[in-house]
Parts: sequence; structure tokens; C-alpha cells
Amino acid sequence: MLHKLFWTISATFALFLGSQLSWVQQTAIIPNQTALAAEVKQAENISSEELEQFADAWINVVSIERETRQEIVEIVQDEGFDPQRFGDIAQSYQEDSEPTPPLTAEEESNFEQAAQRIQTLRQETRNEMQQAVRSEGLEPQRFSELLTAVREDEALQEEVKGMIQERVPETPENLQN
Repeated sequence: MLHKLFWTISATFALFLGSQLSWVQQTAIIPNQTALAAEVKQAENISSEELEQFADAWINVVSIERETRQEIVEIVQDEGFDPQRFGDIAQSYQEDSEPTPPLTAEEESNFEQAAQRIQTLRQETRNEMQQAVRSEGLEPQRFSELLTAVREDEALQEEVKGMIQERVPETPENLQN
């Protein structure tokens, strides 16, 4: 059971340690991811309006991600772990090895509890991100296509960065991919 729970929270834990872009992709804010090439092809015809919508949605998604990251830290700490120990345990499960030092019965129970709470938070966050994207006039699938196109095209990256800087000038680096 613990192994299964680990896999259900692995993407969320990536948020805890990783970048916003990884989080957006790993939490699957789109229902069914398509192949990278197909997304880029579908995103080729990007209107200025869509790019504006994407920038606004990105700001919202990153804000949600930040809030979720803090909530994950609180869950981990509420269950009696420091983030390093929790990360070590999660990594050991990912590598299919025994954590060092080995888990105590209490840690195993607390890890399982944290994993369940994080799994619930992950679903809530996914729904909140999808709603945030929709509130800006984009469907999650289209957001994903645009995200892929922006990642692959430096000119689009610069254009989106400029839009984000106009909207949130005090923290542009924090809203980049």
C-alpha cells in the first residue's frame, strides 16, 4: 500500500522539489496529454489573444502552485517529518530501495498519512488549476498545447515573459519556466 501511495504522490512531491513547469505538466491539468509533436503542430496558429490568455492563466497556475507547495510543506511537517527526511523516504520508494535510516513503524504510518493528504491536495490543486485556466478563456488541452509551443519557441518565450513582466513586474523570474 505504501508503495502505491508513493506513486500517487510522486508528481506532487516533484512540485515540492521542482519547478513550476514540471508541476503543471506532472499534475496533468489536462485530462489526456498528447504527443509533443502534435501539441506543437496544433499550437502553431497562436493568436495574440490566446497568448494573452495563456500569460494570465500561467500567472494564476504559478500562484496556485506556490500555495500548494506551502501546503505540502505544512502537511509534511504536520506528520512529523522535516522536508529532507520526507524527501529521502519518497526518493527511496522511487528507487525501490529501503530508506536510510530504515523507516520506523511510526514514520511509515505518518508517511502514509502524509501521502494520502497530499494525494487529496493534488486532486484539489489539479481542479483549481483547470478552473484557473478556463477562467482565462482557455481549455486545459489548449493551455497544454500553448505551454509546449512556448517551451519550444524562444520568440514565444520572450513574448510571454514580457506579458508576465507587464502584469507582475516585481517577480518576473518567479513566473518563468
